[in-house]
Amino acid sequence: TGLLHCIDLKNGRILWKRDLGSDYAMRDNFFGHGSTPLVIRGKVLVPVGGSQERCVVALDALTGEELWVAEHAWGAGYASAIPARFGKIGLEKDCVLLFTGGETRPPIGGLLCLDLESGKVLGEIPHRARIAESVNAASPLLVVGNKVFTTEAYGSGGVLSEIGEDGALHKVWSTVKLGSQFLTPIAKDGLILGFDGQNARLAELVCLDSSTGEEKWRDDLGGKFGRGNLVDLGDRGVLALGETGEILVFKPGKTKVEILQREHLFEAPETWSIPVLAGRRLFVMQNERARDGASPRLICYSY
Repeated sequence: TGLLHCIDLKNGRILWKRDLGSDYAMRDNFFGHGSTPLVIRGKVLVPVGGSQERCVVALDALTGEELWVAEHAWGAGYASAIPARFGKIGLEKDCVLLFTGGETRPPIGGLLCLDLESGKVLGEIPHRARIAESVNAASPLLVVGNKVFTTEAYGSGGVLSEIGEDGALHKVWSTVKLGSQFLTPIAKDGLILGFDGQNARLAELVCLDSSTGEEKWRDDLGGKFGRGNLVDLGDRGVLALGETGEILVFKPGKTKVEILQREHLFEAPETWSIPVLAGRRLFVMQNERARDGASPRLICYSY
């Protein structure tokens, strides 16, 4: 709905709140407004997709007062903004990358690079499927150095872009082999790993060479895993949580996936929230009622 609240962690008291939907005349979207606000250097950045091409707003984290507005015709998508840097070594500046594009006809959107201090649009790469019912929902992925990967389902696939020394964006390669609907891929050991497909039945884990975009392998992980969230475990491999409650740990080889562990935590649809690993504890959200009748819940597992 566009309501934003700042809450005191000690007592839950509301410090300030903003009705961004009203303040910026935010356009209606298919699924409301779902981007996670980015808190960075005393600012709260929120994609609003408002009237008068008000694409992104930066608010003071302490007061909620407006600091700047980034103006661009692309409306608010569902992907969350991520911090990055650009410029010559030793003279780098902070920027923000946002994969955006809301409900418009014809459909428009893509990757934006914004100056953190002013909100100035430094670069853009159009990236959006041709059908209006498409959405930009997977967040941008920093691959290595100044490279960033964006992906969308509905036929548009993935694009690797490069951030120039002036913040401008340049396309390096594109592929239709990896089109993620709403789950952000990960980059690991020169590879890009993500789930391709718009529905659970056809979803496959895909491995791309990050330098060229070449597909190295794909695997449906048994056919019932669906689209999954990925967490990089470093030397231990990668953790994947499927959308019905199945979880596995694997290592991405050059020609295939090596599954190290597989468990069925529960059986419930729309298990779409990213799992969180904190020390030796794994937190998983069961978002819908399970087959055994268990209500939606947060579950903590030892790992």
